[in-house]
Amino acid sequence: MAVTPEPDDENVRRCDHCGKPMKEGYYLGGEFACSDECALALYHGDKAQMDEDLSHADEADGECYWTEWDSVYFD
Repeated sequence: MAVTPEPDDENVRRCDHCGKPMKEGYYLGGEFACSDECALALYHGDKAQMDEDLSHADEADGECYWTEWDSVYFD
């Protein structure tokens, strides 16, 4: 009988606001957010600043963007 290894919970990518495991979401310069609501909470409600930061997502040095990962685990 094959034994399924227990997931390594320390290597799960989680929303820094609500703790939900993430396969897609925002990368916000070192923090992760699973939804618009959680991203806004990490910005302490400053929607103007969040929108400004996200407007640079396509730039080579953009540090705030929406993305998808292959799994919930860090690569």
